[in-house]
Amino acid sequence: MKKGLFIVFMCLCFSFNSLASMPFYDDDEEFEQCKKITDDRDRCIREETKRVLNDVKTIYKQILNNPNLNASPEISADKVAFMSDMYSMWTAFRNRLCSLTNVATRYTGSWQDEELSCNLYYAMHHRDYLGKVAKMLNSNPNDENGNQKDLDYIIIDNHDDEYTACMKKEKPDENKCIDEELKRSMKDIKDLYNSFYTSEFTQKWNNGPDLANGNYRDMFDSWIAYRNRMCTLTLFAYKKGWGANKTTKSKCLQLYNMEKLETLSNLYVNSLSVLDPEDFDGSNEDGGEAIGRKITPLQKKPQNDEALVKDNTKSTPPAADSAAKNTEAAQQNNKVLPSWAKK
Repeated sequence: MKKGLFIVFMCLCFSFNSLASMPFYDDDEEFEQCKKITDDRDRCIREETKRVLNDVKTIYKQILNNPNLNASPEISADKVAFMSDMYSMWTAFRNRLCSLTNVATRYTGSWQDEELSCNLYYAMHHRDYLGKVAKMLNSNPNDENGNQKDLDYIIIDNHDDEYTACMKKEKPDENKCIDEELKRSMKDIKDLYNSFYTSEFTQKWNNGPDLANGNYRDMFDSWIAYRNRMCTLTLFAYKKGWGANKTTKSKCLQLYNMEKLETLSNLYVNSLSVLDPEDFDGSNEDGGEAIGRKITPLQKKPQNDEALVKDNTKSTPPAADSAAKNTEAAQQNNKVLPSWAKK
């Protein structure tokens, strides 16, 4: 990733437990060439993002066509639907997070478009992890010549104090310790969502009456749906490449939680920047309301095992013709290959 590209991953201004170190990605040769021939850095970022997204779609296609996927009871029933949902949820989450980045960094004085930089980073991040999953699906745990160290990304370097204390107990249960840490990190993430919503700098970006409705809810739901599918796929591929009982889904979930926590923590710090708003053009002084309105609400609500807030509201049943159209669309989505999977 280019130096100074993504400001939300700067050093923390206050400490949080259970933070992960975000990966570092280099630019491709085409980007470097673009910089030499034009002063339009944003154009170069857009073009590189497009190239990376094409790589992401290619890896999705490779995974979808991998015969080893047929051995997964959780995925094989409808591989197209599983991969399509994961891609759409990742896209929905990324678009919302990068839109929020645009709002939260408006007074940081950055000389580039942070939303563009955010989209490029997350495209690179997804390509990186998906590429390792694709390799693991094709690997053999008994192959002594395989370079499997390059595939082992479900490693958590930093744990919180409670996890450390749990592991120091006599005959510690590592699964129990990681599950408890997973609950704590999720609570921290939800607390940060609440902080964004209640902050005068980022509240209106929600474009909804409360935290249970609007952009924050959709961003959380789409991230959970993507994270859960990614870890289901990763765990299956990991066992294929490394053998059974080498890791757990909780470890994968916790890795994504830690990365999300670090992202939100840095982003929240930026949203409370002490720089004088009067030094800027004032285009975002509405708390991101105009930007938040541009985001299309999720049309398909994912079924999650986590909830940002308890939602006791009763949704209005759709009209009969709308319900029929939704059912027909869902059936078609399960039968027709998505654009990234077409040959």
